[in-house]
Amino acid sequence: MAALCSMSKIGIKNHRDRKVVADNWLGDCSRYKQYRDYPKRPLSKKEADFPIAYSILVHKDAAQHPVPWKYFFNLCGQDFPLKTNFEIVQQLEAYNGHNYIEGEHVGSGNFEYRFKYKFNEMGNITSQEKDPPPLDIKIYKGSTYIAATRKFIDFAVNNNISKTYLTWLNDTFIPDEMFAIILFSVFPRHPEGTRTSCLSLLMVT
Repeated sequence: MAALCSMSKIGIKNHRDRKVVADNWLGDCSRYKQYRDYPKRPLSKKEADFPIAYSILVHKDAAQHPVPWKYFFNLCGQDFPLKTNFEIVQQLEAYNGHNYIEGEHVGSGNFEYRFKYKFNEMGNITSQEKDPPPLDIKIYKGSTYIAATRKFIDFAVNNNISKTYLTWLNDTFIPDEMFAIILFSVFPRHPEGTRTSCLSLLMVT
């Protein structure tokens, strides 16, 4: 595993099953790395020169970590790399500073209930309607598992737009599936992100 592994609790309110995971052994980074038998140090100069941040839950600790990591991976508790860290570094170098975040635009239909009504902390829908999305931003549903640059993570953690949207998302259904892709849709014009679309799928690379 690269220089940084971080597993603090998620900044978005999660539902009951995810809280249980966060409160158990996944919250101990050292124990997790030992249990999964990850390497304790970089195995090549290329890996040492290209630190990667891995996280089980999205949160602000990665942005504040002193290790100068270049890419951030958000993983689920069952993820296991199919490539070596060296091969992952090679792939990320090929990204050339681009983000990999995917999702699709959500209008009226099957997903509208996720953000039209408030959900309580147990993940149950209520009859209370939510205010419209702030700043007139379009809603996207995407994956929680992303490969993002440090610049994007800094934006996600520190920008006022991000903080406003995080507050609005807290009482939606599975907010972590909307957080990264929505933020990228408003990410300021920048050199490391371009968008292409294929059918209903929005690939951010």
